[in-house]
Amino acid sequence: MSEPATEWDEELLPDLTDVVTEDDEPADNLFSERQNRLLVDSLYASASELRPFVAMTNVGLFYATGQTPYVPDVLLSLGVLPPEGDIWEKKNRSYFL
Repeated sequence: MSEPATEWDEELLPDLTDVVTEDDEPADNLFSERQNRLLVDSLYASASELRPFVAMTNVGLFYATGQTPYVPDVLLSLGVLPPEGDIWEKKNRSYFL
């Protein structure tokens, strides 16, 4: 199995100046938020050191420059590590392919 990427080549990153990563819309409702948290928490509770992953809820999935992102209820990505560094940096706030 290949090692997960831990560093970004800055030349390959898209320009995020005009990318909107938050729309200030609240979650659907408290029940939806709890369901999402329960799913993600259970994934992390059963995590194995053998295969890294990230699990997120309601996070923008940017797949192409200039395209509207998907915002799935739950996102599971295998073989990757969460971003290192400040989560308030725009490049660390969403999931970019």
